[in-house]
Amino acid sequence: MWTTGRRAGLLAAAAAGLSLFAAHGLAGDGFFAEQFADPRTAAMLLETVFVYLLFFCVDRIYGRGQRKIARVLLLLSFAFRHLALCSVLMAGLWVLMLSLAGMALLYRRAEIAATAEKLYRGFLTGAACWIALVGLLSGFHIGGLFTWRALAGVFSLLALLTVGRALATGGLRSRAFPGAAADVRRSVGESAVRALTITAVLVQLGRLNLAVDYDSLRYALRSPFVLDNGRGIFEALGSVNQVYFYPKGLEILTLPLYLGKSYGPTLAFSFCLGLLLLFLLYDFCRAEIGEKSALYPVAVAALLPGVMNLSVSAKTDLITILFQLYAVREVRRAERRRGTERRVAFSFAASALLFTFMLKPTAPVFSGGLLIGFFLYALVYGRRRGHITLFAGGGQKDKIPWRQLLLPPLFTLTALAAVTLRTLHLTGYPLVSVFTGLFETLGFAADIRSPCRVSRMPGQSSPGKRVSLRFSCVFAFCF
Repeated sequence: MWTTGRRAGLLAAAAAGLSLFAAHGLAGDGFFAEQFADPRTAAMLLETVFVYLLFFCVDRIYGRGQRKIARVLLLLSFAFRHLALCSVLMAGLWVLMLSLAGMALLYRRAEIAATAEKLYRGFLTGAACWIALVGLLSGFHIGGLFTWRALAGVFSLLALLTVGRALATGGLRSRAFPGAAADVRRSVGESAVRALTITAVLVQLGRLNLAVDYDSLRYALRSPFVLDNGRGIFEALGSVNQVYFYPKGLEILTLPLYLGKSYGPTLAFSFCLGLLLLFLLYDFCRAEIGEKSALYPVAVAALLPGVMNLSVSAKTDLITILFQLYAVREVRRAERRRGTERRVAFSFAASALLFTFMLKPTAPVFSGGLLIGFFLYALVYGRRRGHITLFAGGGQKDKIPWRQLLLPPLFTLTALAAVTLRTLHLTGYPLVSVFTGLFETLGFAADIRSPCRVSRMPGQSSPGKRVSLRFSCVFAFCF
């Protein structure tokens, strides 16, 4: 009889064998033969193994305090050695200030606590509030890096004065992150998985200060030249690349981090978002499958290049995934609750999906598919349980927390309006990229200065040639 453990072991062995086979093929005369032949590759692999063994040994230390101190010292030493410590601290502080500001808007002082739920809700609300505030000031031609840095300082100071004092007087006793329980002796398997997750994250941290990819240069790394040159985000700067007219939610969030002489803090903001994604996945899986089992999907996510490679890029994919996963988390939370708490959870889920619309021009497609999935899930599984999950009420009548119910969608819609108005003002379209043809059909006229107009098919071509061109376009779009 094949047990679950044996099946998992067989799959792990098969995966390890296939990985070794792929590495041998790539290292021999394969695509990465030159990289594997470079002595620096061997040094990098040796350093990775050494870091893994260090964190594995640290996780075997008995005593939560000693284990935390050793882990923090190793993390700080690694970040300092790879010249990324200051950038990560700056970006992490800004992420924290956005979360605290959101918590100050959502909760009364007695309700503030450092729980994962409230920190993520605070980050959503604080980020939307910041974008809305930047959009409002830009409407009066107020802008420039000095303005946004000063505003971020005031923003952070108010957050610390309101929320920081409440956390210091008792909110930090709440359990927000993994490892806050009473100290227990971990198994060798758990220590191995934890060390593997940390090592995978540190591999990305070590790459943070090496090079800048081309797409990042077209997104948030040149914001003072393509987004705000001193008169706000609505200023027409004569850009000739369609990317500069994309929704600029992420770029607006990182405006205070731009230093001019270093890309570090802006890229480190994406790295911090990657950490938030892993913590959110852990919190989600902990509620679904238990605390110990939740370590494994987090380790898999940390090892996926398609996820964590984005943590050292200024592209918008990672923050989009973060808010989409957060929407799923809130829907699952709503399913377990009743009454007002359910409506609040749905309010945050809807706000998270709306937030993705100001990050990528294609977000309506993917977030729209996620919304359809929510409704299908409610119809299929809700009927099995005797109620429609997404719409069921019930529960005790309690005081409605209007701030938690209304502020997230209000700030998100206001921020989305500001980001969309920027694209509409500069191009004549609410969205560019794949949607320009659709908006032309609906009657939108592009600005003559915009490069977003869709090219027409040549009228002098034969009918067969035109059909072939259209088929080629459809095939290229789909595949």
